Amino acid sequence: MEACLAVEREQEKVVKKLKAVSGSATEKLQQVLHQIQALKELLTAAGERDRLPSLSVHVFVQLRTRR
Repeated sequence: MEACLAVEREQEKVVKKLKAVSGSATEKLQQVLHQIQALKELLTAAGERDRLPSLSVHVFVQLRTRR
C-alpha cells in the first residue's frame, strides 16, 4: 500500500511542476506523468504495492536523462 501512496505523491509533485512550467518542459513532465500513471496501473494489477523503489530517484533520473 505504501508504494501506491508513494506513486500518488510523486504524481502530485509532477502535476504541480507541470502547472508551473511551459514549453518543452511541459512536454517532458507530461511524459513523466504518463510513466507514473502506467506504473500505478502495473502495481495495482500485479499486486506488488510494497516493492516499489524510490520514485523520487526514478523521476529525477528520468528528467535528467531526457534533457
